[in-house]
Amino acid sequence: MGKRIALKDRDGFEFGGYLAEPEGARKAGLVVCQEIFGVNDYIESVCDFYAGAGYVTVAPALFDRVERDVDIKYSMAGRDRGIAIAGKVGWDTALNDLDVAGGVLRSAGAKKVGVIGFCWGGSVAWLYACRRRVDCAVAYYPGEIDHFPNEHAQSPTIIHIGEDDAVIPREKLVAIQAAQADTPLYTYPGAPHGFDNETRPKYNADTARLARERTLQFLAKNLS
Repeated sequence: MGKRIALKDRDGFEFGGYLAEPEGARKAGLVVCQEIFGVNDYIESVCDFYAGAGYVTVAPALFDRVERDVDIKYSMAGRDRGIAIAGKVGWDTALNDLDVAGGVLRSAGAKKVGVIGFCWGGSVAWLYACRRRVDCAVAYYPGEIDHFPNEHAQSPTIIHIGEDDAVIPREKLVAIQAAQADTPLYTYPGAPHGFDNETRPKYNADTARLARERTLQFLAKNLS
């Protein structure tokens, strides 16, 4: 359904991305923010899923400024490598690249654009809703938003977190809920970090289905 594309920033830098387009009527645009493991098969499948629901979807390769075509294996070593690359990219650079991706969607005819992210990308998506203009945002298990307790989403935003998320233990979850009390935050009993990712053992089909249903309802409300 999708294809690899090239994106160009205002500074002339070209970075990669994955674009998925609906076969039928188009509802709006959606930017997908990767995990720390890169724009891999899972992220492409997320783009394809939302394209199947009618959204023109693009996942920018947010690590390309540090290392091109990153596709890291799901392992402890891979996690550490991804964290290191994310640290080199930095938040502002990632947000700038989301601006570029959103511009591609608007140029393709999308009147409204949302952003959805997972893990590190969930934190990026949430921070984007705090600092930039976007029609709505969805953050899956954003483990770093507790670093920004005084920042708040300026556009409609929802958060999904599993109650058995080792990256977001109970005390961190409580802190996030308190700091972001005005943002709807859905918790899922028994669900671990990464519960949406069907390529990993942590995948939780029932939870993933419910979270996606809620996400689709949220997107329909805010991107129509």
